[in-house]
Amino acid sequence: TQWPHSEQALALQAAGETIELLRVRAAPRRNLAAPNSGARLDQAPGHLSLVIIPAAGEPFPQPSAELCRQVWAFLDARRLLTVRHHVVGPVYVAVQLELTIFLRSDAPPAETLRQVYATLAAFFDPISGGPDGTGWPFGRDIFVSEIHAELEKLPLIDFVEAVRISAPDHPERLIQDGDAVIGLELDVHELAEVRVAELIAHTSDGGSYDLDIVGMIEQWRLG
Repeated sequence: TQWPHSEQALALQAAGETIELLRVRAAPRRNLAAPNSGARLDQAPGHLSLVIIPAAGEPFPQPSAELCRQVWAFLDARRLLTVRHHVVGPVYVAVQLELTIFLRSDAPPAETLRQVYATLAAFFDPISGGPDGTGWPFGRDIFVSEIHAELEKLPLIDFVEAVRISAPDHPERLIQDGDAVIGLELDVHELAEVRVAELIAHTSDGGSYDLDIVGMIEQWRLG
C-alpha cells in the first residue's frame, strides 16, 4: 500500500500530538529494519514495515530516529498481537546517467546543462516527481525510455542520441533486453538518487564537447 502526499500531509493523532508525514509506504511480510541487507530482502511472515518520509526535510529526506519511534509507538498501541512492525526511512539508490544529446543551433551549453540537470532532478524528486507529480513512487523501476522522453521535451535539445544508466553499488539490478540495458529495478522501500556522470553534446555545425558537469554544478551552488 502506498499513500502519496496530498495538500494536507498524512497526520497521525497520538496522545494529543500530531505526527505529520508526507509519504508512507507499507511493506507487508518484510523486516526492513533487519541488520543485514539480505534479511531485509527476504520474506518475513508476521512482519510489517512502514517506510516514511517526514513532512519537511532535505532534498533526499529521511525521518529522524525520534520520528520513527513516535510512529512505531502509535502503531504498537493498535497492532494485532501477532504482527511485528518496523518503521524506517527510504533507501536512496545511487543511479548514474551518461547522456549524449544533439543541441539546437541556438542552444547555449551552460543553459542546456542547467535544464537537463533540473529536469532530471524534478522527474526523480521523492516529493514532487514521478509521472503524476506526487513523488517518485517507492519501488518503481526506472526505464531509459522515460528519461529519453523527458529530455526530448526540452526546447534546447534537438534530440537525445543515447541514455546509459548504471548503479555502481547494485549492478545486479540492471534490466536488460539482450545486450542493451533498458532500466534499473528498485525494491519496495527504495527511491532513486540520480546523478548525471557524463553529458556529451553535439552541435549543429558538427562539433561536440563534453560538458564539465561537476564544475558547472559547483558554480551554481556557489552562486
